Amino acid sequence: MRILKIIGLTLGIGAGLYLLFVILLVLGPYISNYSNRTEFDSEKWKNWEESEAEMSLRWNMIADLEGDYDLQGMTVKEIIDILGEPDSKNEVEWTYYLGMAGHGSDTGTLTMTFEDGKVKSFKTYKG
Repeated sequence: MRILKIIGLTLGIGAGLYLLFVILLVLGPYISNYSNRTEFDSEKWKNWEESEAEMSLRWNMIADLEGDYDLQGMTVKEIIDILGEPDSKNEVEWTYYLGMAGHGSDTGTLTMTFEDGKVKSFKTYKG
């Protein structure tokens, strides 16, 4: 009877540790992204050059940018004032390169769609 309790306790602890490991493995990138967030700074954004020291600067600012500014509905001039000229653009879509996503080889982009001179929609892509 005592051996069954010890076996049950051992299996319970093992299962708990395994579950904790899986949770940390799955949530690790999200925890890392949250802890690396950087306050949005328009001048740093506009003057950013990708380097080893600051390869994730824009990526780390994106959550703060989206939280502080209501990008949808902004005019072309307002977007240029806070983000500068896009890295690529056509008549309806602008793209800003965000650099490394912070955990591996993923990079990011911020893409904005314009209609009648205003941001109709925007999306952050990782990959």
